[in-house]
Amino acid sequence: MFDSEYLAAMEMILASGVARLPERFRAAQGDYLLGLQRSDGGFPGPAGGAADLYYTRFALQGLQVLDAAGAEGVWQRAADYLRGLPSPSGVVDALSFLHAAAIVKSCGDVAEAEILTEARAGEIRALLSDCRAADGGFAATADVAARSGEGGTYHTFLAALCYNLLGEAMPEERRAVELVLARRTADGGFAESAEARVGQTNPTAAAVGLLTLAGALDEGVAEGVGRFVASMQSADGGLRAHAGAATSDLLSTFTGLYTVAMLDVVRSVRLADLGRFVRSLSASGGGFRGAPAATQTDVEYTFYGLATLGLLALAVN
Repeated sequence: MFDSEYLAAMEMILASGVARLPERFRAAQGDYLLGLQRSDGGFPGPAGGAADLYYTRFALQGLQVLDAAGAEGVWQRAADYLRGLPSPSGVVDALSFLHAAAIVKSCGDVAEAEILTEARAGEIRALLSDCRAADGGFAATADVAARSGEGGTYHTFLAALCYNLLGEAMPEERRAVELVLARRTADGGFAESAEARVGQTNPTAAAVGLLTLAGALDEGVAEGVGRFVASMQSADGGLRAHAGAATSDLLSTFTGLYTVAMLDVVRSVRLADLGRFVRSLSASGGGFRGAPAATQTDVEYTFYGLATLGLLALAVN
């Protein structure tokens, strides 16, 4: 069974690092996130407008690791938003809902969050069952699972986290582990699909997370993953999503750094260069952009920026 404290443990690690960042910087990020909460309690995506469940999860996660001043009323408003949502339509929505409810439970109203989770648990279990593909992995939606018969490395890990948040073992866990192990590539990373022959940063992070939680991480994986992640570091200091990517991005930079940090091979990447890349994506008034060419900040990349700087603070101190 997967470790029931996986996400909570991750957030404790990130919060301990974020707490070492300058107070003025942390305050600016907290103000940025707090200022984006909508009247219904959710948070919007990059384009603004109405609240979106996917982005609401990241905004709440950012406020949690910041332990932001003034966030006391955020959790009840977020609970109100979650209560009014329709049934999740795929694995990403299911995880976003369960994780947001878990954050509300951790930071705000425990009873309210438990009611929210219990009310949706049955339908989320049914959704996950429908999203399991014929190969034992999980696809993004039930339609994709039925059409392709193939689970993705990333969505299989997300499904594992959903079961984790429900406090349950993943059904047929060994099949999912075998699927992921079969996707280890010669470059030391892991691929998203069975056909791919080269590693990708985010599927590698997902694979390592799932294998670690399942107690199925091979002794030789850490060295290979460290080598692979190091090969993804570009001249700008950030990490690329894959070898063919023209530029680095903040998502890959966070997932890659978190993975090597958890494998205790964090020095496989150039930490100072990586830090400069992340700081270059920070806006003066708070918030982070996702890549050098991006012009818009948003709550998802603000979480990734905070989390990455927090990990760096732990690594160098």
